[in-house]
Amino acid sequence: DPSRLTAFAGEPLLGGGEPVGRIRPVDALTPEPRPSACA
Repeated sequence: DPSRLTAFAGEPLLGGGEPVGRIRPVDALTPEPRPSACA
C-alpha cells in the first residue's frame, strides 16, 4: 500500500533527515531501509 511507504518514509526522514528518494525504493523491498540506506 502507498500509505505504508509514505508512513515509513516519513519516520526515517524526520529521524535521520535522509532523502525520500533513497528510502522509497529500499522500503518497497525491505521493511528496514536504515541498514540498506547506510550501505
